[in-house]
Amino acid sequence: MKQFQSRIITASAGTGKTYRLSLEYIRILLEYCPEPGQYSDFTVDNILVLTFTRKATAEIKERIIEHLHLLTTSHPEQNEEREELMASLLEGAAKELSRGQIRKLSSVVQKINEDRRLLQIMTLDSYIHSIFRNIVKPLKNISSFELDNLAIEKRLPALSEKLMDPTHRQTISSLMKYRIKPSFDSYNNFFRSLINNRWLFHLINQDHIHAGENSLIVRSQHAPVFAAEAKEKLAEVLRPILSRVLEVAQEKNKGAWDIYYTNNTKSLFVNLPATIEEFEKEFLNAIDDPIQAMRIFDALKKGSIYDGRRISSRNEKNRHLPDYNEGLLRYLSNYLIFTLLLSEQKKVHGIWTKTLQIYDQLIYQNKNFTYNDISWFCFDTLFRDKEPPYNLSQENAANEFYEFLTHRSRFILIDEFQDTSLMQFAILKPIIEEVCSGHGVREYGGLIVVGDEKQSIFGWRGG
Repeated sequence: MKQFQSRIITASAGTGKTYRLSLEYIRILLEYCPEPGQYSDFTVDNILVLTFTRKATAEIKERIIEHLHLLTTSHPEQNEEREELMASLLEGAAKELSRGQIRKLSSVVQKINEDRRLLQIMTLDSYIHSIFRNIVKPLKNISSFELDNLAIEKRLPALSEKLMDPTHRQTISSLMKYRIKPSFDSYNNFFRSLINNRWLFHLINQDHIHAGENSLIVRSQHAPVFAAEAKEKLAEVLRPILSRVLEVAQEKNKGAWDIYYTNNTKSLFVNLPATIEEFEKEFLNAIDDPIQAMRIFDALKKGSIYDGRRISSRNEKNRHLPDYNEGLLRYLSNYLIFTLLLSEQKKVHGIWTKTLQIYDQLIYQNKNFTYNDISWFCFDTLFRDKEPPYNLSQENAANEFYEFLTHRSRFILIDEFQDTSLMQFAILKPIIEEVCSGHGVREYGGLIVVGDEKQSIFGWRGG
């Protein structure tokens, strides 16, 4: 038995991903399935195919069954179709299946006809649902539950009522105050986004745990010190720009410097300051107002504060000006982070924490789950920590988990892999690592993923 080669198959739209995946399925059967009368611990349900939609699940099942019947029966009218399939399926000089291979596949057809459940082909959501039902549900002592994709909407009234009590109302209102028209819907949209981005919340908390001394999380404890440092650096890179602009104005325009600034820069002031000292003072005072600071930040993102057509960086005397202007944007960013954004982030994190606490209470109270809820509970229960979430002396729970992890699925084929969410991948990752390791319950196993990065359209939901 040769070593299985795990691989990634890139396939663009319309190039026959379903066909390719069904071929890989048949190849695994030919390599690892025993002939009738021979012993092997390989069974058809050791191959797990995960798809993105139910439609794709049905198509792959149908294609595999069609291939198996085509390869194990001989009808003259199907000769051409069979030859095309053989050419795609077989490697090397082989043109036909051997008698032993035909017996293997015939045995598979018979077993599938007797029990269609051997075809382990399902959506990712269904697979994670099965993990939840068989493992997480008993561990969490959830006696019963129902799948309800409208569960979030049904919980929002109770969630909003608890979050808009006097304890949290002021904080939430301060976060929403920059909206043009705060409304009940905008509050619900805010709460909904906190729930739907739970995975991002987990990543943020992981950063908190593993934060180094130079991380923003650690530096936020001394925010005023770093804000003052950023403002000082800002002044240091602003002065040489102003000095050079004034120098050019004196050389070419008798000291009138307004024409050497961009319209974006001039729009930041009621009247453009006439001296370096006045410009610096007004600029640094303006950044203490959050709205003014963001206007300045937007202006700097659009380009330099001076007019590059009149003051060219190709002139030796001006060659450092682009670096200084880049420094303005960098140090203003730092200043905004330490004076505005970190305090805002802290408020958001606090409300986020409370929102998810209340949301989980409502889940246990109502026992209705969305697919995202189920994915999160699977990840949180089984894979979040390095140690198993149960006492290893509880042999039944441990055995059931590792049985599910290592025995049932030895080959994993994933369709439309680019649509897999980060949370789904986090759940699959330890299972993939085990089947690809070549160790454990069985020495064979592997992974094939089929996808196309150009079709990645689910970045908005963490894909």
